[in-house]
Amino acid sequence: MCTTGAIKLEYFILFKTRDPVKGMKVEEEVKKEENVLLITNEDGVYGGLNSEGIAAVCSVVRSGEEYDTEKFIGNVIPEILKEPEVDKAVKVAQAELVNFAPGNLIICSMDRCFVIESSEKESVVREVTDKVVRTNHFIYLSYGPKRIAEYPSTFHRYKRARELLEYAKEFEDIKSLLKDHENGPSDNSICRHGDRFTSSAFVIETAPRALYYVSGHPCEGEFKRFSFEVE
Repeated sequence: MCTTGAIKLEYFILFKTRDPVKGMKVEEEVKKEENVLLITNEDGVYGGLNSEGIAAVCSVVRSGEEYDTEKFIGNVIPEILKEPEVDKAVKVAQAELVNFAPGNLIICSMDRCFVIESSEKESVVREVTDKVVRTNHFIYLSYGPKRIAEYPSTFHRYKRARELLEYAKEFEDIKSLLKDHENGPSDNSICRHGDRFTSSAFVIETAPRALYYVSGHPCEGEFKRFSFEVE
């Protein structure tokens, strides 16, 4: 479970909280390779950025009460980030997502952004001009929960993140969004506390080509910067 999104300020910025589902590992790392930064662990990949400024984040969508963790949608991200152009990255995603479990995928370059909803049997792609949010349900596809009573957390987080993006004007506003406790702090807040909790959060800048990552609750920790610069 998670809250993901993107907004265009001077360039597109992506963001994500990671809220592990039952059975998924809490710990992860920012893995730096020659041309790619990935947030990853043994279970999968949760987001990333390549040296060309292509970035991606994802969220899962469940069927009933269960998630298919063996075919986690984030594991398509390394293939996406092999591409130097956003159009090519989207085409790779469209071709590969049939092999992965249902979920939302956001792919951005500095000046273009796409959201993909995929349920294995069908998918939809929409280009985004300014901002987008996804949690753990679909907006366009009929698959998955559609009423707040079916899954209150996803609808509360979606509504609150959309509200906060309307007022976001700078980078620090995105970090504040990830720390937000409206409707909580609980399962229903963006920064989640309790049995179902936020284990990490990150923000990706496509133009400076940098990733900011915090382990644990984003309301408590400090974001660390990662980039392709020689340290």
